[in-house]
Amino acid sequence: MKEYLDSDRLNFLVWRYLLESNYREAATKLQKEWGIKEPHRHFDFAQHVRSHSLVYVVNKGLSYASLERESHRNVSDVVPDSQTEFGFFGPVTLPPPKTYARPSSRIQHQKDNQEEDGEADADGEADDEVVTKQEDPEDVSMEDSTVIITEDATARKRPLSTHLPSGTAKKPKLAENGDDTTIPMSMDIDSGEAPGSNHAYPSPLEGDETSATQPHTDGPEQGTQEKTKDLTTDTIYLDLAIEKPRVGPALPAERSPTTPSPVLLLCEWSPTNPNILAAAGTDSMSRLYTINHTTDRDDNQPFCKLLEEDAPRDTQVTALSWSRAEGNILAIATEQGGKARINIWAGDGTHIHLIDVAEGPVIKLAWNRTGTALLAISPSTDNGTLLSIYKVPTLASLTHTISNHDFTSVALDVTWTNESTFLVCGGQLLQTFSCSGPSIEPVRTFETDSTDALVHVAYDDRALIAAASSDTGTITLIDGNGSKRKISAHTHPITALKWQPEALAGAENRLLASAGEDGAVLVWDPKCLETKPKKFLTMSGGPIVALAFSPDGAYLAGATALHVYIWKVGDTASIPYAKWKRTPHPGWNGPTPSGENEDTFEHCLAWDSTGQKVAYGVNSRLAVISFR
Repeated sequence: MKEYLDSDRLNFLVWRYLLESNYREAATKLQKEWGIKEPHRHFDFAQHVRSHSLVYVVNKGLSYASLERESHRNVSDVVPDSQTEFGFFGPVTLPPPKTYARPSSRIQHQKDNQEEDGEADADGEADDEVVTKQEDPEDVSMEDSTVIITEDATARKRPLSTHLPSGTAKKPKLAENGDDTTIPMSMDIDSGEAPGSNHAYPSPLEGDETSATQPHTDGPEQGTQEKTKDLTTDTIYLDLAIEKPRVGPALPAERSPTTPSPVLLLCEWSPTNPNILAAAGTDSMSRLYTINHTTDRDDNQPFCKLLEEDAPRDTQVTALSWSRAEGNILAIATEQGGKARINIWAGDGTHIHLIDVAEGPVIKLAWNRTGTALLAISPSTDNGTLLSIYKVPTLASLTHTISNHDFTSVALDVTWTNESTFLVCGGQLLQTFSCSGPSIEPVRTFETDSTDALVHVAYDDRALIAAASSDTGTITLIDGNGSKRKISAHTHPITALKWQPEALAGAENRLLASAGEDGAVLVWDPKCLETKPKKFLTMSGGPIVALAFSPDGAYLAGATALHVYIWKVGDTASIPYAKWKRTPHPGWNGPTPSGENEDTFEHCLAWDSTGQKVAYGVNSRLAVISFR
């Protein structure tokens, strides 16, 4: 049945095109004359409209018109082959060759920015394009081109007993070679992208009136980079299936040919040593890597195991947390056969202490800032969720049970607000607790919206602001006085929420970054009363699965199942400063390891302590990307 097209649907396609092309002022004017303040929320059909749909529909129409002309030509045979063919725009000719000289006009410069800009998703999707003719694959044409569309995201569950909330982001399913599951279609658009990822485009009229479009500059002397850096080539790929590292220059690493590859669930760099990376997951994988760029092979990265020697093969690491205090210790929670433990390790891999947990799994570990207390969240034997505090140096425990809370269906997130107080959120729960005395005591319970299920929480200890995100795309801000403010941030569930570790030079406030299933990364100044973000960024390759600031707060990294983008936080433009893409590599994009579940996708993204390297993991593969 043919879809109908009315003025609202056509206006929506045009409005989306203007935003995708960075004509925000024109989009604002269209909204005012149209009389629709929030088109992406006003219409029920808006959630189904994909990126670049207007260009896609027009190209499909041009392709149909081309087939009509060809059919008429074959039937009537009245037009000689040598005669010029006419279409909607006059004579049909091949696209002009691409020129790479610096454009002098503003219009051409904006077009170049679209090709490089993650906001228009051009570069990421153009990389996936399969070109079947000699012209430049990014040129606009009508025939004989093929692009690849990412399959819609499918739900997934974390293996064994580490559970996620019902509103947590769905991940895109990948084919066995690591690429998107694809459907070829005959079309070509400005960015080389079919409407395969439904990115968020908040209305420019949300909150205050939109500010004027940031001016584009022409070169590095104006503070703008010439081209996005490609980080793909300088990468170390860690093979997680290797049981033991090489012990000599002529000896290969030991790898079991029969056992399945472990699934990476967690990875975090040491907060003080930029070469130490902790990686852990299923099948008794718990390692401390020493990353060395001078080794001749990726599989020669030395590591030590952070498990007891007699740990069974089915032992799973369920939580991990580095202490930032002097001494640099690491807490790792494991589960095997319903029994849970927390092991404390020194930064050099020396075992310090073992804690037996009454009932597993421990789903969350978090040290306070001084490393004097470790918080653990696990199920309670009394039909609830157990909060446990282990105080250094004795590691004696304090406990408190949150009654009638099932964390297997509603997961909890936690953040410390000072050395003895922490904030817990999940579902309809948003509550602070104190452990300054001989027990854990509730301090304050905040009212929550029954329509929003809270998923993530983060706290800025300088501005004294807590931020909690929901599965409906909203962010709730709570200041030190308990006053709340709610922001409609994303059109889909929020997948990551991070505070900037350090404010930029000359800036008073630290920024807050949020990422969502809608493919958008938004950067906020929570102390500003405006309800619009300071920066609006987008990524290609499906929902954004992870987000991380560099330790100095100058850079922000976002990850999908296929790409890692890095933006310079202080830049006014939305062009990524650097990009990394999954490529065919034996240690990363080869055949699916034996035993790996293609329906399960776990992602890790972390900066080292100097901001020189980024660790990025998916399932059984882990890459260490050199940034600067």
